[in-house]
Amino acid sequence: MESGQSEKIYKLNEEQATLLITFMKNTSPVIKFKKALVKQFYVMAKELNKRKVTRIIGKQAREALTNAIQSLPESPHKSMKYKHYTDLVYKIIFGKNSKQLKAEYGIDSKGSLRDYFTSDEIKDIERIENQIGVLLDLGNECQTIKLILNKKYLLSA
Repeated sequence: MESGQSEKIYKLNEEQATLLITFMKNTSPVIKFKKALVKQFYVMAKELNKRKVTRIIGKQAREALTNAIQSLPESPHKSMKYKHYTDLVYKIIFGKNSKQLKAEYGIDSKGSLRDYFTSDEIKDIERIENQIGVLLDLGNECQTIKLILNKKYLLSA
C-alpha cells in the first residue's frame, strides 16, 4: 500500500462473505483466501457451540454459588456478597472487576459479560465459583475466602 492511502476494512457476516467469494475469480491467492475464510467460519461456529454448552453448565454452577450465598445467615450486606464474589472471580481471571470489564467490552449495566467470554474463560469462572461455593459451605467468611483465593491464584502468578 502506498503511503497516504487509507486501508478499508469491511466486516461481513457469513452470508455476505460467501456471496462475495463466489464472485471472485479463482486465482491462487483467492483460492487460499477462500479456504482460510471457510475454515475460520467453521472454527467460529465450533467455538459458539462450545460457548453455548459451557454457558448452560456455567448457569448450573452459578446457581450453586447463589444457593450457597442464600443459605448464609441474614445480614445487611448479604445482597452484595454475590457481586463481591463475582468481582473476585473476574479479578483472578482477568485482573479487572465486572464494571471495568463492561466498560472494556462496551456493555451497558444490564448486559451480560458472559456473552463475551470464550468457552475456556467460562470454564475458569465456573471452576472458581465452585471453589467459592465449597468454601462457603464449609463456613468460611468472605475475607477468609478472599485470602485463600488470592493466595492460590494471585500470589502464585
